[in-house]
Amino acid sequence: MRFLTPTTCCLILLWLAPNAMAQRALLDDSLSPRPFYDLDLVWQPHDVMRSVQALLSDRSDRLPPLTGRVSGVEIILDTRPYVGQVARIYLRLPTAMPGTHSIGNLELSWPNNGLFLAGSVSPGQEALLFEGVIEGPVVAGVLDLRLSIDAGNAPDRFTIEPVYEIEITR
Repeated sequence: MRFLTPTTCCLILLWLAPNAMAQRALLDDSLSPRPFYDLDLVWQPHDVMRSVQALLSDRSDRLPPLTGRVSGVEIILDTRPYVGQVARIYLRLPTAMPGTHSIGNLELSWPNNGLFLAGSVSPGQEALLFEGVIEGPVVAGVLDLRLSIDAGNAPDRFTIEPVYEIEITR
């Protein structure tokens, strides 16, 4: 009879580990209101002079980002299958978003609001939004969003459609 060596056991465990790790599932956010926002994108007061200098020297590649704020964005996530479980919820921005010209020109951020954690994301990235026990059939909260976008690539209209994923941790 042949026994497995400690090295072989470790290799088998490493091979099995990804399958044993927590899997993520998409959360339904269709209960969240989907209003259209008119966003006034402006330079921060400390960037105005730098913006003027860049425009006068015809150096649009040196323009600082434009920023705008949207307050009171309601997020309602269907968590019925996960009630009573300890979980992490992530907010992810897709790599491609309608109306944006490149993935590196946009950042979405928000402060902590009690239920949801503070965070920031760019297209193709994710941020931890919630960590704790799922106490009810929905996890709902309100975010005050700050958008920053490259001034040289700022489109007139674009759509931000985040994706929410849940990972059960225990």
